[in-house]
Amino acid sequence: MPLSELPPPMVTEPGSSPPSIRVTPPGPLSAAWVARLERSESLAFGARRRTRSEGSGADMMPIVLSSGQGSNVLDIDGNLYVDLAAGFGALLLGHRPTRVVRALEMQADRLWMALGDVYPADAKIALVEKLAALYPAKGARVLLGQSGSDAILRRMNRQYTA
Repeated sequence: MPLSELPPPMVTEPGSSPPSIRVTPPGPLSAAWVARLERSESLAFGARRRTRSEGSGADMMPIVLSSGQGSNVLDIDGNLYVDLAAGFGALLLGHRPTRVVRALEMQADRLWMALGDVYPADAKIALVEKLAALYPAKGARVLLGQSGSDAILRRMNRQYTA
């Protein structure tokens, strides 16, 4: 059972469309869903929105997103936006890119998780080899991490040098 109560959108746009605003954001459906969110979410988030509103003089109620395709996102009020945040870098390839979706589907049929440093999966080994081959100098090594802080740690702590 999906978590969302909303039906999936019909895919008609290629994901590179200009914005199309049908209802002034945030629309009535977004407002209703944010009210639902504030009944269950940490009080800190609602307080942060109110503080931003008071400081800026602008309404900081968020829009509620329902789907995304390529560089576009759709809110539950039917407004289409160009996603300029791209998940703060996590979605640099866009929402639901076909090749990435296919790779995820293929992997989901094989193995959901391997403890990479204890029991690496064949997919991890192939990825590390491909990433190392992209570096122009010979002998490149790869460290898969959760953020750029892993690279900083590596630089600060020379005991990990090979």
